[in-house]
Amino acid sequence: MARAGELPRIVTTIPPIHSLVAAVTEGVVDPVLLVRGGSSPHTYAMAPSDARAIQNAQLIVWVGPNLETFLARALRDPHDSRRIITLMNEDGMLLLDTREGGIFEGHDDDHDVHDDDDHDVHDDDDHDVHDDEAHRDDDHFRTDAHLWLDPLNAMRTVEIVAEALINLDPERAQTYRANAAQTLDRLARLDKSLAATFASIEQSPFFVFHDAYQYLENRYGLSVAGSITVSPDRKPGARRLREIQQRISQESVACIFAEPQFSPSVIESVTEGTAARTSTADPLGAELEPGSALYTNLMFSLARSFSDCLSPRS
Repeated sequence: MARAGELPRIVTTIPPIHSLVAAVTEGVVDPVLLVRGGSSPHTYAMAPSDARAIQNAQLIVWVGPNLETFLARALRDPHDSRRIITLMNEDGMLLLDTREGGIFEGHDDDHDVHDDDDHDVHDDDDHDVHDDEAHRDDDHFRTDAHLWLDPLNAMRTVEIVAEALINLDPERAQTYRANAAQTLDRLARLDKSLAATFASIEQSPFFVFHDAYQYLENRYGLSVAGSITVSPDRKPGARRLREIQQRISQESVACIFAEPQFSPSVIESVTEGTAARTSTADPLGAELEPGSALYTNLMFSLARSFSDCLSPRS
C-alpha cells in the first residue's frame, strides 16, 4: 500500500495498456511505459532504467509472458509488496486461442473463444514464442495475447486496474472511481461507433501481416483470410508465400495490411500480380502520442485503415 501522500509507482508495458491505466490515474500520476514508439514487445530488450522502474514498482500491468517475453524473467524475483496484474490470468477477460498456420480455414465463423479458465488449444508448429523455459508448457502460450483489441477487454482492464489502485492508494479512491466510470462510458460509446463502421465491410476478405487482429475480427465479425506470418519475428517460407498468393486470388482478397514496426517487402511480394490493395494497420499505436487518449485514437485509426482499404471502390 502506498504511504500517505506518496504517489503510486506504476509500470505498464505497451502503449494501449498504458493508455487504459493512465485513464484511471488521470490527475494523479502518469504510469511508466516500457515499450515505446515503434518497438515490438516480441523483441524488446530492457534498458537499465526499465529494470529500475520494475524493481521499484508497486503495481505492474502487462498482458502476459507470450507477448512481453522480455518481462517474464524479471518478474520471477519475489517481491511481496508488489502487485502484478497479468491480464491474461484475470477473471472476466475474453480470451481467444491462437490459430493454426497463416491461412485461416472457415474464417467467417471459426472463432474459438474461451474465458480465462478454458484452455482448449490448437497445435501451431509455426508459433514459436516459447523463449522462457519456465513457461514452455504453459497453456497460456496457446492464448492469443492481443486481447486489448476487443473493447470489452479494455473495459474489464479498466475495472481491474481501478480496483487494484483503490486497494493500493485508498487516499485517492474517489478519483480512481470517477476516472474509471468516465473511461468505461467512453469505451462503451467507442464500441458502438466501431460496430457501425465495421458493419459495412464485414464481408470483405483481407490478409494481415501477422495474426494480431483476431479480437477485433471476433468482436465485429470481420472476414480475415489469413496472415502473412504467424509470429512477427519469423519470416514466412517460399511455400507459405505461394499459398498466400493463391488464396489472395481465389478469395478476391480486397486488402493486405502491413504494420509500421516491420518491413513491408514481404507484403509487396505477395501482392504482385494480384488486385489486392495494401494499407497499414497498427495494433500498438506506435505512431500515436502515449497517454490516456491513445487507446481510443488507436481503435479509431484501425477502423479508418480497415474501412478505407476494404470499402468497395467505384
